[in-house]
Amino acid sequence: MTVPNLDFSIDRNSYQRWKKRWLAILVLGLSLQISHLAWQWQTLEGMRNNLESIRNRAMAKAVDRESTALTPQQRKSAQALQEMLSHLSVPWEALLAAIEASRNKAIVLESIQMHPVDRSLNINLNAPGFTELSEFVGLLAEQDLFLGVTILSETMVDSGKNPLRAAVRVNLYSAF
Repeated sequence: MTVPNLDFSIDRNSYQRWKKRWLAILVLGLSLQISHLAWQWQTLEGMRNNLESIRNRAMAKAVDRESTALTPQQRKSAQALQEMLSHLSVPWEALLAAIEASRNKAIVLESIQMHPVDRSLNINLNAPGFTELSEFVGLLAEQDLFLGVTILSETMVDSGKNPLRAAVRVNLYSAF
């Protein structure tokens, strides 16, 4: 009588084959993952290089624009724009209120012209006499907004009730 083979252990050869298959599948999966990551890296590097070249071209154009010389007409327009912007930064309301507070009713203001470069005002006016003009200049000098007041010129005119024409320069504090 023969004894039946009751060996339930795993066949050593089949276990080795199963182990090799799983190892091969694992190596294949890892190599696919690595190749996919390498492909993504290469794509991102290409995009970065492309964006960097676009940025370099834009910077080169900006440098070219900065290095181009302005024509005399463009320079004149730029200066006019700069002067206009400097006029906007002047506190006209406070300046006009200070001038009006100093003005005698007999004095007639003809014009007020701002010089933003040296922070001064030129005021052209008509006055009945030198006394009223000197009072006006004295009151202007007492205002907190003004650093100094100077009479530039005065001229006597034969006609009208205000025979004295004068030009006054008012220097502003640099805080404005």
